[in-house]
Amino acid sequence: MNARLRDLFERGRRAAVRFWPALVFALAAAFFQCYFIFGDGYVTIFGKPPLLLSAVSVIAFFAALAAKLYTENLEDVKRGDVRHLLVALAVVLIILLTYFRLDDVTGDELIYLSDAFITIFIASGLTTLFAGAFHREREFLYHVIGMLLDVVIAYIYAFVLSLAVALVLLGVDVLFGVVNFDRAILYVETICLMPVMALFFLARIPEAGENYQNERGVLLVVDNLFNNILVPVMTIYVLLLYVYLVKIIFSLELPTTSIVNLVLWPLMLIVFVLFAVDRDRERSLTYYFRRYMPFAAFPLLGLMYYAWFLRVGQYGITENRYMVFALGIWLTFAMVHFIIEKRDLHVILPMTLSIVLFVSAFGGPIGAKGMSYRSQQARLEALLIKNRMLKGDKIVPSKHLPDEDKRQILETANYLVAHHDVSQIPYLKEGDPDEIASDLLDERKKDIADADDLSVDLGANGIDVSGYDRLYEVESYGDEKREMGEMTLERNDGVVTLSFSDGRDIVVDLRDILAKVAVLSKSKALDLEDLAIEGKSGEVDYKIYVTKTQFSSGAGEIKSGDGVSMYILLKDVDPDNEK
Repeated sequence: MNARLRDLFERGRRAAVRFWPALVFALAAAFFQCYFIFGDGYVTIFGKPPLLLSAVSVIAFFAALAAKLYTENLEDVKRGDVRHLLVALAVVLIILLTYFRLDDVTGDELIYLSDAFITIFIASGLTTLFAGAFHREREFLYHVIGMLLDVVIAYIYAFVLSLAVALVLLGVDVLFGVVNFDRAILYVETICLMPVMALFFLARIPEAGENYQNERGVLLVVDNLFNNILVPVMTIYVLLLYVYLVKIIFSLELPTTSIVNLVLWPLMLIVFVLFAVDRDRERSLTYYFRRYMPFAAFPLLGLMYYAWFLRVGQYGITENRYMVFALGIWLTFAMVHFIIEKRDLHVILPMTLSIVLFVSAFGGPIGAKGMSYRSQQARLEALLIKNRMLKGDKIVPSKHLPDEDKRQILETANYLVAHHDVSQIPYLKEGDPDEIASDLLDERKKDIADADDLSVDLGANGIDVSGYDRLYEVESYGDEKREMGEMTLERNDGVVTLSFSDGRDIVVDLRDILAKVAVLSKSKALDLEDLAIEGKSGEVDYKIYVTKTQFSSGAGEIKSGDGVSMYILLKDVDPDNEK
């Protein structure tokens, strides 16, 4: 045991000397996060939130590590070579860009949950996979799998260490009461899962000129996992997608928007599987998987983009939809790469993926933020102009605004304010989309303001289902999105959208229901028909019975926890009879 500990400490010491810039950034990330914990979140450093500085330090850790691995593997590098200077400048540039890019999205919310941080984090992490593999493409498979395994092992070590320290602290707290366990455990987890985990990981990276092929035992297990489990499973999954593709072709149905995620993320995994099994030609299933899967991916990518364009045509480009498009382009490139079969150039896959991610984060007008801003601004202006609500730099209320346009205007305005700098949009420059809501809902608010009891329970007795083909029972008591068989329920800012698999949508604005309850309850006892909603969507008539309402405010505002219980009745309409 002493020999093993000495070996562990020696490897850690060598790693600390070899990768000291990266380790400094890991320590800085832990320091900033601990300072955030110490101040209960109400502190700043140089006027900036500590979590922003911690996030930038994490990105800087990857940048410094990638730079070190790159310079170690350059051939015939001389001391003072200009390439070292270029790498150092690139590290500084990434850090600065990250700082200013993340500063745009850092407010009261945790930086670790922002899309910008996740994108830059993944892109920077990818650079460490290929930075040390230039000029050694034949060993690239071992290099990638070896580094990923090292990350897992380092995490396990750090997690077990944090549990052990937590157990000791718990005992000290319970027995002697000299430690605040709830706060101490936050410090322990931060230190163990940042600098300590980083050191465990760095200590396992082979020395310059060495490789991971000496870990063939572990790599053999990984090889069996890919060939004997993932290859058959992904083959079956792709066949299921083709069955769905045939179904929508013969039934002439539009694909649901959920198909985007059902295609995108499995194909990302398939790219990794193709990369891992590329050199295996002995197993027959693996051989056919490697040969035909890239071709089979193209119709699925086409299906994904068809559904993507349908959604963008309805609601414009958002940052998430931009990422779907960008990753789809990369997947197309990856499949072409595998068709060409350049096995010794697989290093280009993580390189191009990191470029795509960096462009989406730092691309300015062609990045995710710039594209979504222009798309949503144009969409909002088109809706306002269509309803003659835009007069110069101000919004003029419309008395005849359709419910669907009203919903889209409010959602688009909320999205722009929440995700973008709207100082250049005159009618949004105050950064408060509620002003638009007050314009649209002005008259309704007057009726609601004096209401006393806005919660009613009408029960389901008396619902007449005759003449209808289908019935759904739906509840919505918070902003959410959930799948309900062939129907998807999504709620944003008090507007409930029921999307069906055939492409039809039914929209229920809870503010309308609130207004009815406020007005009618003053003069009578409400019944089911008072709150019933009838309409038509495509070739389907619908009727909605509201059986229960729960509203906590009469100010026209739908708060979290407010909502309704409803029965949705649907009836298919024969177009010939209607004519």
